[in-house]
Amino acid sequence: MTDQFNIQSLPRFSSLLIIFALGPVANAAPIIDSTSKAEINWSTMKIRLIGEAKFDDTNVQESLKKIEQAAWQDGIQNATPEISKVFQTRPDLEKELPSASVAAKRAVDGILSHNTTYYAHGRVRVELENSLASALVPEHLTFKTAAEPNVAALAYSGVVFKVSGNMKPRAAYTIKDETGAILFAPSDVAEVAFKKNLMGKWFRRPNQFEVSSAIGANPLTVAATTGADGSLVVSKADWQKVADGNLALLQASQIVISLSK
Repeated sequence: MTDQFNIQSLPRFSSLLIIFALGPVANAAPIIDSTSKAEINWSTMKIRLIGEAKFDDTNVQESLKKIEQAAWQDGIQNATPEISKVFQTRPDLEKELPSASVAAKRAVDGILSHNTTYYAHGRVRVELENSLASALVPEHLTFKTAAEPNVAALAYSGVVFKVSGNMKPRAAYTIKDETGAILFAPSDVAEVAFKKNLMGKWFRRPNQFEVSSAIGANPLTVAATTGADGSLVVSKADWQKVADGNLALLQASQIVISLSK
């Protein structure tokens, strides 16, 4: 697979710009499932793979190119086994996630270089990054609509589900009322929106900056609890706030799930 990549033309981000862009949330604690060489970040909706390589060539310039290319190759090769390890830490998601091999194939398709670190003695570490949502779309999920709705004219910018009780992030979930009736299902999210954002970004006690960065500065906050089946449970009264002209926000996946624990 190495010959698919031209190191000189690899897309890059400016490390300096990244540092300044993330400065205001430097103390934030994103929700991440990870191994030593892969991470699934439920807060940023990114999947990251780590690759490393080392050479001892005497031609320094040629050596750096070879090392970085080999590190990319290592990161790509790590995709399936490392994503499989992450999935093994979340057996509760087994039925809804695609296979590790499918997720890995999606993850490396169009993957970008997030950061490259050069160490002494010819060692290089690359961090490769791609969309988590595109990698984790359940294989058998059928969507009712493709295009996401235009929500620019709505009074609210998004919906925050403030969850009490224990809950772990997941790619898809059902929203039910207190009687168990289904209010909103994964298939109700527009396909385009789901493939960008799944069913929302997950945070643990997010601050205002995190919420506004994710879904805008004027969200509707709705209380929720966790169901035994991994669903969100919202009272009929609180759900009416969403149903009353704001359902398009869920269809567009303009959602933050705020966990208290």
